[in-house]
Amino acid sequence: MKKDIKPGRRLLVTVLGTILWAGTVSGTAYAGEPFARAGDSVDASGALAYVEGAPYVWNVAVWGGTSMIPARGWLGYLGYKLEWNEAQSRLSAVHPNGTTWTFWKDKQQAELNGTSIELDVAPYTSYGQLYIPLRLTAANSGFQVTWNGNGQSILLRDPNLLPSFTLLSRIDPGQPFFSEGLYEYGKKEWKLNVTFEAMESRNYIEYINVRIAAGNPADLMFLSRPFLHPDELFQSYASDLTDHIEKYPRLKAIVESQPPALRTIDGRIYGIPRPVSQHDAPFPMIRQDWLDAFGLAMPSNMDELYKAMKSISTNWPGGSAKGPVIGVTGAMPGNSLGSLSWVEQIYTGAPARFVVVDGKVEDSLISTGEREALKWLAAAYKDGLLDPQFAVKSQEEAADMLTSGQAGMAAMTLTEAANLTQQMRKDGDQKASWVPLGLKAAGGERLVPWNISGSGMYMIPRTVAGDKLEQILGWLDKGIGLTDEGAWEKLKGWTPQDQAFALNVFGQTDILPPRQQLESMDSSVRGQYKETAMAWEQAELKSKPLAKSELAFNQGEFSELISGAEMLKLEVIQGKATLSEWDAYIEKMKSSQAYKQMLDKLNSLI
Repeated sequence: MKKDIKPGRRLLVTVLGTILWAGTVSGTAYAGEPFARAGDSVDASGALAYVEGAPYVWNVAVWGGTSMIPARGWLGYLGYKLEWNEAQSRLSAVHPNGTTWTFWKDKQQAELNGTSIELDVAPYTSYGQLYIPLRLTAANSGFQVTWNGNGQSILLRDPNLLPSFTLLSRIDPGQPFFSEGLYEYGKKEWKLNVTFEAMESRNYIEYINVRIAAGNPADLMFLSRPFLHPDELFQSYASDLTDHIEKYPRLKAIVESQPPALRTIDGRIYGIPRPVSQHDAPFPMIRQDWLDAFGLAMPSNMDELYKAMKSISTNWPGGSAKGPVIGVTGAMPGNSLGSLSWVEQIYTGAPARFVVVDGKVEDSLISTGEREALKWLAAAYKDGLLDPQFAVKSQEEAADMLTSGQAGMAAMTLTEAANLTQQMRKDGDQKASWVPLGLKAAGGERLVPWNISGSGMYMIPRTVAGDKLEQILGWLDKGIGLTDEGAWEKLKGWTPQDQAFALNVFGQTDILPPRQQLESMDSSVRGQYKETAMAWEQAELKSKPLAKSELAFNQGEFSELISGAEMLKLEVIQGKATLSEWDAYIEKMKSSQAYKQMLDKLNSLI
C-alpha cells in the first residue's frame, strides 16, 4: 500500500521551470503536490496543464489515460461558483450561463445539468483538494485539450482567448519601445495577441544570455549576435526550423539568399535572419551646411576630407556652446575601431578584418592598407581633427557631440543621418543637413558601406510547442511581406512611431529613410540620398566578410591576438606608439604558432 506518493525530482524541476516561463500560478497549482490516493497500490504519473496565452498552470495526475485536475482552481478559472457538502462528500458547481456540475468523492459518477455521466476515474481528494476529470470538464467549456509529445504537459486552448506569444527584441537608442498600431493590427487581422518585450541595446546580449540560462526564454527572441554560442550549446536551446519554413515563401527566400546572420548547423536551419540591405551599415556622413558655409566642395578622397575638416575646425573654433568644433567623432565599442573602421575599409579595401578571397581567409590587418589607415587617423588625432575622447566615449555621448554642433562628421546609416537632420532642425538648427560622403578608396573605386554581420536573427526556443511555432513563423512571414510591399504606412492611423517599430521588428531591405521622412527633406538633400542609395546598390563586394568568425573566438581562444592588435591600434592613433612598432608587432604576430592556428580555425568555418 502506498500513500501520498510525491512526484519525483524531475517533475518538480519541470514544474518550477514552467512556472517561471508561464508567469503566475493558479491558487491550487502547488509545485510538489502529491498525486497518489490513499489506499492505492499504483502511482499516478504527473503532468502539467497550462492555458495557452494565460498565466495559469496546474499539476495534473494521470490515471490510466485520464487526467485529473484540482477542482477548486480549475472550475474557479472557468467561472463556476463552488459549494462543498462535507456530509455527502459532494461538490456542486454552478456557472453564470446556467451549466451545473455535481461530483462526489470516490463515486465513479457525475451529473451535468442533472444528467448522470459515468466516469473512468472517480474523483478523489489529496491534501484537501478534490481531483476531477480534466478533459470532460474542459470539453464542456469549449476548450481544446492537447497532449504535448513528451507526455509531460497538456495544452489547454481557451476559445475566448486569442493565440498568443511573446517577442523579445533589441531597441536601438532613440527608437520606440512599443507600437499600438502593430499590436492592434495583429489582434484584428491576424488573430494573434503578441506581447512585445523590448530592451535597450546596451545590456541586451547579457540579458538574452541570462534568459536562456534560466530556462525562461521568450517565444520569439532576437539574437543580435547569432554566432556567439558554439554549435552544441546553440542546438540545445534553439528550434530546428528547416522543415517548417517550406510553408512560408518569404522566410524561405530570406534563408535561401544566405545572409550573413543565417545560423545553420550540419545543413539545418536554426533561425530566421532579420531582412536587411547589405549596405545598411554605418558610413561617414558630413554636414553639408558646414561645407557650404566655407565654400568647400564635397570631399572625394581622404586628402580632400582632411583639408576640409581642418578648414572648418580652424575657421570655426567657437562654433559650439559646449566646446571647440572638431572634425570627426565616434565610439569604439569592443575589440574594434567601431565607428571609425570605415577609415580602415578605405585603405584596405576590406569591409572586415577577416574576409574570404578565392575560398581562403585573408587578414586585412596585416596589409599595408591598415598601416596607411592608422597613419591617417594618427595625423587627424594629432591635429585635433579627431575627437580626443573617441576611445572612451559611449554612442550616446558621441551622438550628443553631433546634436550640439561640436563635430561635423561621423559614421551612421542613411536613416540615422535623416533622423539626426530632422532632430537638429526641430531643436532650432534650421540649416543642419547630414549627407553621405562620396569618398573613393585608395584604388579609385567608390567607397560603399557593407553590412558584414547582417541585422541579427530571430530564434524560436525549443520550449515552444509546434503549433505555436507555426503561428510565430506565419506572423513573421506576413509582417515581412507588408514591409516589403510598403503597406504599413498606408494603414489608417499609422504613425511614424509605429513605422519605426515595425521596421525594427520585421527589418527592411530599403536603405533609404521611410517615405514620409524622405519627402519632408529639402529637394537637394533628398536627391543626394536617392543618388547615393542607387550607387551603393549597384556596387559589388570584392571580398566576402567571414560572418562566422565569432565562432572561432566564442570560447576565449586567440583573445590576445585580437585585443592586443586593437590596443596597439589605439596607441598608434594617440601617438603613444609608432608605426615602426606597429610593423614589428605585425611581423612577430604573423610568425607565431597561435596566429597560424587561428587562421586554420577560421578557414575551417568556410
